[in-house]
Amino acid sequence: MIGSARIHPWRLIASSLLVLVALAFGGQAFYLDAKAWLAQRLLFKAWESSEQSSSVTKPWPWADVHPAGLLEIPEQGIRQVVLNDHSGEALAFGPGIARGNNAVMLAGHRDSHFEFMSQLDAGDHIRWQEAGKTGKDFRISAAYVLDTRLQEEIVPPGNTLLLVTCYPFDAMSAGGPLRYVVVAEEVLKL
Repeated sequence: MIGSARIHPWRLIASSLLVLVALAFGGQAFYLDAKAWLAQRLLFKAWESSEQSSSVTKPWPWADVHPAGLLEIPEQGIRQVVLNDHSGEALAFGPGIARGNNAVMLAGHRDSHFEFMSQLDAGDHIRWQEAGKTGKDFRISAAYVLDTRLQEEIVPPGNTLLLVTCYPFDAMSAGGPLRYVVVAEEVLKL
């Protein structure tokens, strides 16, 4: 027939496979973003319930984690519930907490909950409220990159808040040895 095009079966199969692969990768990224978004909504409900009842409320019945605090960065429009654990499994749902000597360290994934860290500047205001306590105000005083091959542990000075995530922000794979650390000092009220 004149004017009709015949599609070869191998081209149809190849193009179908390419579409399926693209959907699989795009679907996985969408799934991770959707899971993080939904988890924060459920965590906010659990946070509010915990604060009202002065008891720990799980965000969903089978959860191994619960809200430990509330992180707010007004300049960035950030408001996130922080979990009581900073394991890899917990960080899939939200940032997690690790405590030190009179200091608080919060960790989160660079490509989800802590994606905003690349936009922070010295002098930015951070508000941190630990569950059952009054909120505290902090100002960012420094930021640096830590190589965990040279120094495994982060030892924060007292009365500071540290935000930690993987670095570089645009790395193709997660979990390298570099960490981006933001240091915020407590603003003491007179």
